[in-house]
Amino acid sequence: MTNAAKSLSKSDFRSKLKNARFYLSFIYKNPILICRLIKNYFKIVVLKQRVIRAVDISITAACNAKCDHCCIDATVDLRNQEGRDKRTHQRPMTIDEIKSYIEQGAKMGAVVYNFLGGEPLVYKHIYEAIAHVKKNHGIAGMSTNGYLLSDDVVAKLKKAGLDVVQVDLGGAIDPDEMDEIRKLKGCYERAMSGIARLRKAGIKVILSTIMTKKNIANGEIWQAVQLAEDLDLNINVNCATKVGGWSNNDDSALTEEEWKVYQKIKAKPHVRWAGSRNYKDESCPCGTEKVLISPYAEVQPCGLMPYSYGNLGKEDLSTVWQRMMKNEIVCDGNQKKVCRAAWDKKIVNINNYVYSTDGVKPIPVEKIPKEVIKGEQLQKPSKAQ
Repeated sequence: MTNAAKSLSKSDFRSKLKNARFYLSFIYKNPILICRLIKNYFKIVVLKQRVIRAVDISITAACNAKCDHCCIDATVDLRNQEGRDKRTHQRPMTIDEIKSYIEQGAKMGAVVYNFLGGEPLVYKHIYEAIAHVKKNHGIAGMSTNGYLLSDDVVAKLKKAGLDVVQVDLGGAIDPDEMDEIRKLKGCYERAMSGIARLRKAGIKVILSTIMTKKNIANGEIWQAVQLAEDLDLNINVNCATKVGGWSNNDDSALTEEEWKVYQKIKAKPHVRWAGSRNYKDESCPCGTEKVLISPYAEVQPCGLMPYSYGNLGKEDLSTVWQRMMKNEIVCDGNQKKVCRAAWDKKIVNINNYVYSTDGVKPIPVEKIPKEVIKGEQLQKPSKAQ
């Protein structure tokens, strides 16, 4: 093994150890959660089965911000009349349905539940949903832009039992630029104040940001990584992808040179990504260890893969999960150490196809032609298709 490889291996080990300590702080007083983890590892190691680890729930499509890059297609659609008209056949999940999906996930072995949006803090039942995760012995997380983290809101989150909050910087740390991204005034200051309140309340905090061509060129991606280190926080660094509001933006497709920058960033011990927290090997967990439930109860691998494997208004989560496990898009043995929506050509091509079709996203996975999945048909379909 070369010195560089040894160094990287040590860095990976330190990162895993820090990550383990982070989650041990949630589970050491919860015997039921410990038993669930032991059972999950038995299935993985001994029975060679896949086990669901995390359920992301896009609890609402509503948001107080209007970011161009938003990858929750419901949010993007709902900003215009055409988008609203398209969704007249759908209705958002009720809080009782969300509770049911939390219970279904727990029965399947899920350990972590992340509430996403839109912006989850604009959802009036968010505290009730968090409390239901704790009732079902799960780790409750939330991703927010941080704008609404007032003293009162943080106190309610603490009372509900929220374990961890991911505060998203949106790809910038310059206050004026962040305001421009969010279309809100005072985003940076309010996010930083919210982080201080969360930490004072004993709620763990993670930063997150998006790596883009722009913030690589102007150095802000490195400033965001340094900010997290200065605050003694972990940071999730996600990569720009051609999905959601950026589905037609060629600048959101990163290059091989930008890939090299990402590898340098990812080598930092406090930098994480979605695949850092897997049960075993580091790899894209979307569709194999975690799923996303959209605001309309569609089950997707993640918000960056705009195809649905089923609707929970019609069948249960276990049934949809089993279907996903047999599907060649996400369960094709190609789970590398990357975000597949950003770096896997197969997924990028499928996403390009999906966004070139008409209609509401996500689309049913069975509507994606086999030729597209196999990489044999990469051109955009005609309107007739």
